[in-house]
Amino acid sequence: MNIRANVLDQTGHTTNTWDSDNLDEVEAARAQFTFLTGKNYSAFARGETGKASSRMRTFDPSVEEITYVPQLAGG
Repeated sequence: MNIRANVLDQTGHTTNTWDSDNLDEVEAARAQFTFLTGKNYSAFARGETGKASSRMRTFDPSVEEITYVPQLAGG
């Protein structure tokens, strides 16, 4: 199954895809999760149609789509 990851940032967004059946690609996606959440990005798994997305605190290679959102600065 192909998984999509969207990274939102100051340039707009970047989309990556990976195959959940390919162990090397899963490990690369896990590394991306670890790197981005370590940089204060929040990760959200897309909810089923009509349901809200949920925040991911740990990497889950079975979700269909992950969106990474940077921490927002308030003032």
